[in-house]
Amino acid sequence: MATAIHPQNPLLHLRSSSSSSSLFPSKPKTHRLHTSTATATATQHLLSLSEPQQRLPLVSSYPLNYCSSSLIDIDIDRFFSLLRLSVRSGDLSLARAVHASIIKLQEDRDTHLGNPLISAYLKLGHVFGAYKVFTRLSSPNVVSFTALISGYAKSSRQREAIELFFRMTSKGIQPNEHSFVAILTACIRMLELELGSQVHALVVKMGYLDSVFVANAIMGLYGKFNSSFDYVLKLFDGMPQRDITSWNTVISSMAKEFKYQKAFYLFRDMKRNNAFRVDYFTISTLLTACTGSFSSMEGRALHAHAVRTGLEANLSVNNALIGFYTKCGSVKDVETVFQRMAVRDIITWTEMIVAYMEFGLVGLAVEIFDKMPEKNCVSYSALLAGFCKNGQAMKVLDLFVKMVDEGLVLTDFTLTSVINACGLLMDTKLSEQIQGFVMKFGFGSNTHIEASLLDMWTRCGKMVNAEKMFHRRVSDQDNSIIWTSMICGYARNGQPEDAIYLFRK
Repeated sequence: MATAIHPQNPLLHLRSSSSSSSLFPSKPKTHRLHTSTATATATQHLLSLSEPQQRLPLVSSYPLNYCSSSLIDIDIDRFFSLLRLSVRSGDLSLARAVHASIIKLQEDRDTHLGNPLISAYLKLGHVFGAYKVFTRLSSPNVVSFTALISGYAKSSRQREAIELFFRMTSKGIQPNEHSFVAILTACIRMLELELGSQVHALVVKMGYLDSVFVANAIMGLYGKFNSSFDYVLKLFDGMPQRDITSWNTVISSMAKEFKYQKAFYLFRDMKRNNAFRVDYFTISTLLTACTGSFSSMEGRALHAHAVRTGLEANLSVNNALIGFYTKCGSVKDVETVFQRMAVRDIITWTEMIVAYMEFGLVGLAVEIFDKMPEKNCVSYSALLAGFCKNGQAMKVLDLFVKMVDEGLVLTDFTLTSVINACGLLMDTKLSEQIQGFVMKFGFGSNTHIEASLLDMWTRCGKMVNAEKMFHRRVSDQDNSIIWTSMICGYARNGQPEDAIYLFRK
């Protein structure tokens, strides 16, 4: 759902200048704290310890054990060093201990101390801790806001990220390039094209379009929408500087739009440019494009390139190779890739199930399924679809019953395979039961499921049931799946005139 933007939106009233600062300053700075010179020695000792259990006892008492009535200068970078250490070691307890020390020193409202603490908490996945630090700051600046906006955008709290961005601009704090990347990330994850377009306009107004990071984020936004495909190319062509992300974004946008020739043209242009080394994402994306376009020669050339550049060991590249060789019909190549993989994930195993089912090797697909270290709804759906593809409808129903008994998640794809299995069996009673199940649990409004149900009834010869379903959607002229299912149903049941009539409509 698009976010409504009101005329008084602070986005529209910002000037084109911006201020920014670093989360972790490179130059040592000092701060006036009530403490003792012994603190410096304690800090150095603390930083030398490698294990969390060694650090925490000292941090818990640092630095108040050395409090005195005299004021001296303390190097704030010592605090930053502790926070960096907590991030490097994944030690949330250490970050909390540093935070506690800052609170005890009554310095928790200081923005200069708070910003690195917010950043550390976010990197450690403690979003609420970052929020608590933020709320205590007396004067949060663009770095404070941007860090939290980015954290929200990356942690499924995109709506809060957007609200915080507007709060920042309403206070007259002008966004910097990192702010724009953060808010655009939220727009991408929420598919907020309207708001993202307004952010794009503000980027242009404030002169940040030349930033490669901001331009990449805008391309990433438009690449999510078919109607905005031309904007991706226009932005890419107008970029004064590009990085590997720029190339990967435009290439993946081409592949997503089935413009495979353009994707490979850009890939060759990228190699001629020699400025960037092709990475695993580039190869994986283009292998997927080869799978969609059945470009066997291009795909094998990409495989050779991956071998030459050491990318063949990458998990994503190997998963894409399995999909590519499956489409090529080469079971030998599929098995060779699989057997050479040092690391496999759930996608790898699921791809192998799909591959063996595609080759009609149902027994091997089941064997792979049984060997999987872990399974999810996609794995089950792949096995169900494979059984259906190979005409083994009863195995579909048996596995479906097992999934229901075990309380596994059911998806649209799961139910589509089960419905198709009922159609293959041409069993009216089973078909009635599965339709009742679908309607009871609220899947009936899904277009693909409706089309499958319609097809199921035509296979059972129950054209009255099929026509009832079709006429509920007859006004939806754009729903080609429903119309195609009904046309095929008429043809299947010896009603060619009705099929032709419907086709001509």
